[in-house]
Amino acid sequence: MTEKKVNKIWVISLLTIVSLYFYNTYFFQVLITGKYTAEIPNNFGSDGINDGDKLELFNDNTFKSNFRGIGTYKLIHNLSGTKINLDFGNDGLITYFYRPYLIGKPKIVIFRDLNSGFQKD
Repeated sequence: MTEKKVNKIWVISLLTIVSLYFYNTYFFQVLITGKYTAEIPNNFGSDGINDGDKLELFNDNTFKSNFRGIGTYKLIHNLSGTKINLDFGNDGLITYFYRPYLIGKPKIVIFRDLNSGFQKD
């Protein structure tokens, strides 16, 4: 192969990796608004959230849930990805988004080691 082809392959590979990283890591409001259902296989570390609990995120940075009521949320974007700060008034939850297998629906992580989180409906 010529040097130009090798360089082109490297550039395409690098762009693909960077694109997949951003696709899997950065979630903007238009992607995350909607209804979520809690998938909690083990209540350890679930912060009082039970399997099947509902969460709905709205465009105006508010949310409704059946486990803590109504509140506001804020998205925080940094190099490690997109975090979400759910504010319930006198309580809160700061966590992050995750997309399983690069192509799955966004998931709000509660306890990643136990695969606990809110799966988008």
